[in-house]
Amino acid sequence: MKIGLIVIIGLVLLGLVFAAFMLIPTDKNESSKSLNWHTDLNSALNTAQNSNKLVLVDVYAPWCGWCKEMDKNTFQNPQVQQKLSNYVLVRVNGDDNPDFTRKYQVYSYPTILIMDSTGNLIKTITGYQDPEDFINMI
Repeated sequence: MKIGLIVIIGLVLLGLVFAAFMLIPTDKNESSKSLNWHTDLNSALNTAQNSNKLVLVDVYAPWCGWCKEMDKNTFQNPQVQQKLSNYVLVRVNGDDNPDFTRKYQVYSYPTILIMDSTGNLIKTITGYQDPEDFINMI
């Protein structure tokens, strides 16, 4: 009887873990709808040239837990969103764009690239950044 109870408790816990996992967004745009993310760097560079802004590129991977944390905690922060309004924003899935990651030497996720409007790299920020640190870095 004890073994049966342990098995039932284990299955319930496994079900709860699975349910929690299903709530994590897999599409980066799903939880950052309030920000205007481009998906094409060239288009973003044109917009940046026309608006006299820098470009901020979020290089992520769909499987990256820290990328999801940045999306949920950092990019949703109102102060971060205010600061990001000074940039043209781009999202690049690193897994789908190996030439891009090689060109900009992206070796881990998340990686934030800050560029001028002609595509020259100004700054690279690697790893998860909480909202306060992120604001200070950009």
